[in-house]
Amino acid sequence: MTRARRELTHKRRELTRARRELTRERRELTRARRELTRERRELTRARRELTREHRELTRVGHGVAAGSSRSKGAVLGTLQAVKRMGHTDPTQVITIRLELPASVPLSEQEAREILVLKLVEDGYLSQSEGAQLLGISRAELIERMTQAKMAVARYAPEDLVRETETLHWLQQQRAMSNRP
Repeated sequence: MTRARRELTHKRRELTRARRELTRERRELTRARRELTRERRELTRARRELTREHRELTRVGHGVAAGSSRSKGAVLGTLQAVKRMGHTDPTQVITIRLELPASVPLSEQEAREILVLKLVEDGYLSQSEGAQLLGISRAELIERMTQAKMAVARYAPEDLVRETETLHWLQQQRAMSNRP
């Protein structure tokens, strides 16, 4: 009877552990759902803002865009540049004023290139979009990213493991085929 009680107690403890683990997992899922909901709301707000800005840019009146100090020509020039790039989604124009120390020998074009390359590396822009913004080919963009020691391709850890295993297997196959 004592042995049966011990087994029963052991099973109860296992069930209790399993329940606690399930509770932890449920809480984690709830947190993840809340985070996704927050992100969706932020994306919706950003989409609305971009749509509002796009409407403002396309609603150019007599010399000045509504609520903007830009001239009609500047706004139309921006819209034409966006059309040339093949964008159909609303875009945004960001003007950055950056005061660098004199010891930093960067031209405006070089600083722009660094920013675009970083946006491509971080996944905010595709390689094609980055190349279009810089007025170069995609191959040139990849070459410049390589020269700047930036990641050209992103691998998930499991993809990298698979690729490494495949590479080792191919090396073994080559070594075996080279034997006399």
